[in-house]
Amino acid sequence: MVALTKTKQITYNANLVQNKSHIKISRINEPNALLYLDWKNYDDIHWKEYEIKETDMRQKTATFSSPNYFDLTTGVYAVLITSPVHASFGGVILAVDYDEDTGLYDYKCQDFSRFYQSKIFLQTKKIPLHRILQFLILQCNFDISKKPSKKHLKKYKKPLSGLRPASYYDQKLAGSAISFNPMTQKVSIRAKGESIIGLVRDLVFGTGAYIDVYFDIHGVLQIVPYHKNDLFKSGLHLTTQEIANRKFSFDTTNIITGVNILGDGDKSKMYTAKDLTNLDLSAFFGSLNSFIDNTSSTSTSKKKTTSKKQSTTVTNKDNPYGNKAKKIWIGADGGSGGFTQEICRELEKAGWYVHYSGEGPGVHSSDYYDVTSDYQILGIVDNGFCCTTIKEAYEGYCAPELKRKNVTVMFMFDSRQWTDPDGMGPYRYGDFGNHVFHTAWDDPSGYCSSMNATAFFKKHKAVYCASPTAKGMVDMFLKGGYFASKGISV
Repeated sequence: MVALTKTKQITYNANLVQNKSHIKISRINEPNALLYLDWKNYDDIHWKEYEIKETDMRQKTATFSSPNYFDLTTGVYAVLITSPVHASFGGVILAVDYDEDTGLYDYKCQDFSRFYQSKIFLQTKKIPLHRILQFLILQCNFDISKKPSKKHLKKYKKPLSGLRPASYYDQKLAGSAISFNPMTQKVSIRAKGESIIGLVRDLVFGTGAYIDVYFDIHGVLQIVPYHKNDLFKSGLHLTTQEIANRKFSFDTTNIITGVNILGDGDKSKMYTAKDLTNLDLSAFFGSLNSFIDNTSSTSTSKKKTTSKKQSTTVTNKDNPYGNKAKKIWIGADGGSGGFTQEICRELEKAGWYVHYSGEGPGVHSSDYYDVTSDYQILGIVDNGFCCTTIKEAYEGYCAPELKRKNVTVMFMFDSRQWTDPDGMGPYRYGDFGNHVFHTAWDDPSGYCSSMNATAFFKKHKAVYCASPTAKGMVDMFLKGGYFASKGISV
């Protein structure tokens, strides 16, 4: 990158006239103070283009190009992007690059969550959630064990203005079928190395209540209650005619129509798709064969080596789940990939054929449609308990598809991190008792806000497992799941 240079003479900016879109810049004189920008003092700058991106939980970033130069070594610059055609963006400039070919400066920005990224340690016992949120919004500047004084609250009235009075969060007012107020509930917390804004989102979204969290253009953290109808009965509805364009693809790149297997004695045998599936795939995709070396390893010594024949036959003997062959299609939640592959190895030792579909938050959604009807079990390894994810598998959009394929869904709870006695610790080995779980913090759908796990699983005669070890998980699996392993009839 070439050295940054000072702004030269600015030409007339047609964007301001034609698009009525503005980029405003203001200096933050006290970046260490609790932020509140009134945007009374700013410079309306020239710009060529900008882009605003919003990800989950209302997190925004932005980029823009401008002939104006701002020296980021002289202080913190706030940016406000406004337009009649989109929501405004407010945040701070983090980086700038200079493009010598265009003579423009490319700026990267983040919303005002930037000022709440500090990592903290917080441990509390039985304190109202409303007070904890006050404490976090004010950057931990009062004794959380005591109510903040009226004088203190008045002093920081503007930064706290995004947190409404506790009574406003009563879920009766939000149209919830469950009557509770998360702000008056007392909670115990042990957070180590968590960012302030991350902790706020965890606490608020973890309640399962109808509450939104975002930063406004003044830098104020807004924790806003809303009615469920605002979520389910508003927004854009795009029909086919309104979609700008559609693309379809069909990929035959990796289709194999036969396999040549080399065995001991350098004897090979060809198996075609017709041999295996009774369908000649080469008629559709051409002839493309793979090769597998299945010879036993040899020794350089004079000792005679022998190889054991391994059977690839999959049977349904000792299958507690149905009459199909012992085949399981299994995918992992993010963070559970290695653990799931340990489970796969244990299952293979026990005589099950395993298809591992991968790791990620969206894997289970794809598996609902990708799993084929010859599989007995669709295993979902999850390291949390999100009632929305569980409910959709038995009552949601994918339930008819799984029923048609006659595939049994099994949640396998990776409980390695379920150690907190005040959190998930009591449920580490699958005994959920009568506990009511709420939806995960990263699920804003509202499809299922709470669930009595035991009652739900019994209602659907569902099978599930839970264990902090792969062997423990598979031992429970081989017995038919948690209920069967405990002799509980459903």
